[in-house]
Amino acid sequence: MTIEFPVDGNREVAVRVGMKVDFSTPLYKGEERLSTRIEVTNTLSVHPKEIFTFLKKNVGDIVQKGELLAQKKSFFSTHNVISDSSGEITEIDHIDGVVLIESEVDTRTETCWFTGEVSSVTKGHISLKIGKHITAHAEHISDMFGGEVWFIKDDQGEVPLYPVACASLISSYEQAKMEAMGVRGLITSTSKNEVIQFPVAKLKDFSVLEQVKQKQLSYCATQPQHSTIIFYSL
Repeated sequence: MTIEFPVDGNREVAVRVGMKVDFSTPLYKGEERLSTRIEVTNTLSVHPKEIFTFLKKNVGDIVQKGELLAQKKSFFSTHNVISDSSGEITEIDHIDGVVLIESEVDTRTETCWFTGEVSSVTKGHISLKIGKHITAHAEHISDMFGGEVWFIKDDQGEVPLYPVACASLISSYEQAKMEAMGVRGLITSTSKNEVIQFPVAKLKDFSVLEQVKQKQLSYCATQPQHSTIIFYSL
């Protein structure tokens, strides 16, 4: 059995066919280029055409944050220009008197909300091989989320590492507990008026969770585009 999840078609995904992913696997490739503009001649109060006279670095040089870029000495004082970022000097502009530094920024903060073996990857979707499963219909899903099924009312010992809480009703205490634990979402049967700091899915038939328990389905993932929640095993 395979299940399909939508992904951002404008971003390059980090997963490949045949790869086994889990909730800690980065979903998208995360290195981006950030350009920093440093006003050298304005800082030194000199004409832009004089920038090369005072620079300590050249195009292609790698600089570290806090490193000296340029310096102007006089009999009474010394004025320095310090790099406020790390990266490579890609341009020295003698018209505006600036130095451009490009840095690689790691933005790999978004991880998979599903686990299993990837069977296909297209521009806008990822298909995943799963084992046993149940499809449950939802009245409302606030966002895509998924993780390990956690019945918050049950005494099950350790809480999963990537929990999705399941409860028909939750108290204010339980809500605060879930927020402190960083749950990935809540599957419930009721609407709450107060603000909840994580995604919520409202089931049409909460009794489906009894089947989830019986079949020992450990994972779940929402499909807002279909108004469904998939409970599954590997």
